[in-house]
Amino acid sequence: KIGETALLASSEKTTNEHQLVGNYIQNQLQQVSEHIKVCDTHILKLKHLVHIKQSYQAIAKKKTGSSKSGGERFDDPFGLTHFFCQHMSPTPAVGGIPLNDARRFISDVEPFDRGYYAAPCGILHSHGSELIVALRSC
Repeated sequence: KIGETALLASSEKTTNEHQLVGNYIQNQLQQVSEHIKVCDTHILKLKHLVHIKQSYQAIAKKKTGSSKSGGERFDDPFGLTHFFCQHMSPTPAVGGIPLNDARRFISDVEPFDRGYYAAPCGILHSHGSELIVALRSC
């Protein structure tokens, strides 16, 4: 019997879905970042399930606009966090793509409220932030 970890790592469907999400995240990061590093994937084992986990490291662009002109600034943690919340959550792994169409579809079709299923969280600091999409796994 093949274990969940080996099955997840060897599944073509899972690999393709992960690549789709990874491409989406990289495309979003390219809008606000430079020097993007895509880290290796790992299998994360939790009590009742396993996930493919991948980290990304990036340096925010120095300036892409100003709040006075209505543009977002990514050289401060709050502008970057606003972008992250608007464009990176939920990722296609949770919602689908294109993001706005998927959100509308879920709202129209699902007969229940997902509640706090997935949300961005992390640490904001002027010298570097760590932001993740946390998934409810219970």
